[in-house]
Amino acid sequence: MADPEPLEMLQAGPAAWAAWRRQHPGAGPDLRGLRRSGGTLTGHDLSGCRLGGADLGGQPLFGQAQPLRWARFERADLRGARLTALSLQGCGFVGADLRDTVWTGSLIVHGDFRDADLRGADLRGCLIVGARFEGAATDGALTAGTRWVRPQGWPGVAGEAMPRLARPLRAAFAGAGPGAGETAAEAAGPDPATQQHWLRHDRAAWNAWRDRAPRQAPDLRGADLAGADLRGARLADADLAGADLAGADLREADLSGAFLRFADLAAANLEGAQLAECQLGEARLAGARLRRAQGWRLDAQGADLAGVQAQDLAAPEAGLVAARLDGADLGGADLQHARLGQAWAVGTRFAGQTRLMNAQLAGLFAPGADFEGAGLSQADLSGANLQGARLRRASLFRAELPGADLRGADLREADLVRCDLIRARLEGARLSGARIYGVAAWDLHTDAHTEQEGLRITPADEPAVQVDSLEMAQFVHLLLRHDRLRGVIHSVARRGVLLLGRFGGGGLALLHALAGGLRQAGYLPMIFDFERPAGRNYTETVKTLAGLARFVVVDLSGPSVPQELMATVPHFKIPFIPILEAGRAPHAMFADLAEYPWVHRPLLRFHDAQELLRALPTQIVAPAEALLARRQALLDDLFGTA
Repeated sequence: MADPEPLEMLQAGPAAWAAWRRQHPGAGPDLRGLRRSGGTLTGHDLSGCRLGGADLGGQPLFGQAQPLRWARFERADLRGARLTALSLQGCGFVGADLRDTVWTGSLIVHGDFRDADLRGADLRGCLIVGARFEGAATDGALTAGTRWVRPQGWPGVAGEAMPRLARPLRAAFAGAGPGAGETAAEAAGPDPATQQHWLRHDRAAWNAWRDRAPRQAPDLRGADLAGADLRGARLADADLAGADLAGADLREADLSGAFLRFADLAAANLEGAQLAECQLGEARLAGARLRRAQGWRLDAQGADLAGVQAQDLAAPEAGLVAARLDGADLGGADLQHARLGQAWAVGTRFAGQTRLMNAQLAGLFAPGADFEGAGLSQADLSGANLQGARLRRASLFRAELPGADLRGADLREADLVRCDLIRARLEGARLSGARIYGVAAWDLHTDAHTEQEGLRITPADEPAVQVDSLEMAQFVHLLLRHDRLRGVIHSVARRGVLLLGRFGGGGLALLHALAGGLRQAGYLPMIFDFERPAGRNYTETVKTLAGLARFVVVDLSGPSVPQELMATVPHFKIPFIPILEAGRAPHAMFADLAEYPWVHRPLLRFHDAQELLRALPTQIVAPAEALLARRQALLDDLFGTA
């Protein structure tokens, strides 16, 4: 039976799972019989887990397999597990027990199955690209209808050509047939084997053909060009789907509009290469060098870019949705308007004036990433995981961060002007010195470790005014704009209701129940159950709240109530509605206070919260409003109507 604790951690997400695994090194959690779509396990380390009989298969969405990327199953027990209808990219199964597993209809790209036990596995109908099987046991495995592209180590199987995949061509004329002065044979071009040979050994012949037939898109699907010297190669619009370019030297090469889906470019050198509108979906570029490459609108959705060196990459409007960028260096890169939603960027470096203005980063998983000094103005970081991220002096002007996880993040001196931080998690975050004019800070999660000293709440062109709390920023700014303060006080006074009473013995629950009923009636209930503000005693705090209230409801059973009433009733001519649980007696001095005309009589007695709530409209709200109307009539008579 599966262990409940690791199952709970899996449900909590990749960060919680990774933390649990660090706390339990060497553990082999029992997850047998797990029923979970494989796509939810992207990036998880499931090494050594017992997953026998698990159903991780995807549910095809519009005919497309669900992605399961970069997960680790080394030495895991997956006997009899189901992994159908998945797009498995970069997953490791080294030494795993995969006997009798079912993979039918899955796409397996750059998978590592070395020394795995695949006896009896059902791989029928799969497309397997660039996978490694050295040392794997494959007796009895079913492979009818399986397509193999550059397999390594699977016995007796020769790699096929990569199937032609539907793709948009960058140039409208690509492959359009003979042009002026061009024969049909020239338009058709040499066969793929000859093209591959020319690229490796006869660059002059390659260039001459490209000059003769500029509209012909080279067919290099599944080509073996690993380690090739392709400096300055003219590969614009080439079909390199599934090609092996690992370690190739592609400096200054022209790959504009090239189709490189599923290609292996690990450790390739692409410095200064032309990658405009290049299609790199699900390609492997781990450890590649992309310094100063030009990649306007390149599409690398789901690509593995872990550890790439891409300083000063120019890739505005790039598509990097769900890409892996762990440990990459993108310092100084131009990624304006880029799409990095759901991308993984653990420990990625975006520092050094990286431009991410207007970028789509919703759901970005980037704990520990370095954004120091980066430009993130108007970027969408909704729900992003930025735990422990370094955002010091970053520009987040008008950025969207609702629900973002910024626990432990360094936001010191950051520009948060007009930033949306609604429901953001800021426990342990460091915000000292940040500019927060116009910030939306509703329902923030902070704690005693959140550093908020010296927050600047005024615009850059006004003298600096600082506060030490995000929650106080809007109120203090309102005090500075005193012309608007009258309207705010009037609005609160029209709806505020102060609730006084006991907190022990169920008294606080009673007050909260009453507060809920008042909210439904359109009022703003205030319960003084928080810590006394520094610099004020309890009586002063209660008087401050009473001064903002429309009326007061007081449970006379509270031990501090006599002092609170003595401090307020004689000084505030607002309705006081006394209530008391049946069987209790009011304190002796209440009779003296009841002489004031704004204290409602008779005393409302009740047996339980339900009875009190039933009495709320007629015996609390109605008398309070009647007393208010009587006082308003007196004020109108004395001072005239407003």
